[in-house]
Formats: sequence, C-alpha cells, structure tokens
Amino acid sequence: MNAAPLTDLPVDRMLKTLRTYRQGPLLTVELNVPEEGNAVTDAMLEDLLTVLDEQDPAVRVLVLAAAGDEFCLGGDRREV
Repeated sequence: MNAAPLTDLPVDRMLKTLRTYRQGPLLTVELNVPEEGNAVTDAMLEDLLTVLDEQDPAVRVLVLAAAGDEFCLGGDRREV
C-alpha cells in the first residue's frame, strides 16, 4: 500500500495543535505547530489524548507525523 501525501488527504479533524487524517484502518495524527518546532505542550498532550480517547475501534494503525521541517523538538521548556 502506497501512502498518499498528507496534503492529498482530506483533513478528518483539526484541533488546536493537531490534524488528523483517516484512510480506512489507518489514522495519521500530524503535529501541527511548525512555527514552534512542534514542541510538546500541555495543549498538544490534551489534543492527543482527545484524539486517542475518541477513536473508532476499526482503526488498526496510528502514524504520528509532523508539519514543517522539524518532527518534534521535545517538550516546550516554557511550560516546565
């Protein structure tokens, strides 16, 4: 199975810090704060938990992706 580029897939859900794309049993969760290096914040963790808590049991594969040049710079030190 060849994966379509994320830009070719319809956005399933848009949250404050994440976007999701659904393709059959595949769910892609994209970190979407590229201007902050996709650093993990409390808001991002809340969004991620929301997505995971509400998922359809038919989802069998979760792919974590990121917008921008950096995947994730780690935890946001401003929130420590």
